[in-house]
Amino acid sequence: MNLSTRIIVFSTMALLATLTSGCNMSLKNTPASIKDLVPVGSRFVLNQPIEIPQDRKSTYIFRGKVVSYNDVDVYYPHCRIILNKVSAKARVITPDSFELTKVNEWEDYTSIRPTRVASLDVADLSVTGGISVGVGVGDGGPSLIKYATILSLRSDKQPEVKEMVCLHWGDRGFQFNALTLEELKSALGNIFTIEIKPAN
Repeated sequence: MNLSTRIIVFSTMALLATLTSGCNMSLKNTPASIKDLVPVGSRFVLNQPIEIPQDRKSTYIFRGKVVSYNDVDVYYPHCRIILNKVSAKARVITPDSFELTKVNEWEDYTSIRPTRVASLDVADLSVTGGISVGVGVGDGGPSLIKYATILSLRSDKQPEVKEMVCLHWGDRGFQFNALTLEELKSALGNIFTIEIKPAN
């Protein structure tokens, strides 16, 4: 093997080693998601009543408080608790223990930044509810990403409770992943206690 060939071989090996190391670091730096840590059969224990306003089927939880969509900063973890249908009357979800029956993770890319508008529940217009309104950014290519975790819930006492959708937005150019368990807890505060089903 002549000198030039050996240089090419060693350079190729060094490049492969660098790429492999980078992949391993990327995998190690990706935190476990809710789907990884909260299995079906876990329970979400509601510790206080939650009022769903009239003509709505949902409300929002942000930084441990029940709020309207106008008070949510979508770039931080927040949750939307959803009933099966809209009602002309205000309703209250009472303290209860809800079984987790399914966990789905969802992501979407967008070129618009959200603006805060009144949420409408007459139809499901987006995963976060309300109207998709935004301001164009960049050159029109997708620059933002929404990561959502959809938690299907069940209670025999309150079968009208359907699910809780927890999510956050982020700029695509930065490291950004699905919500972690700690981020979910930061959104829910003391409103819900999460009882994780033990592994078999």
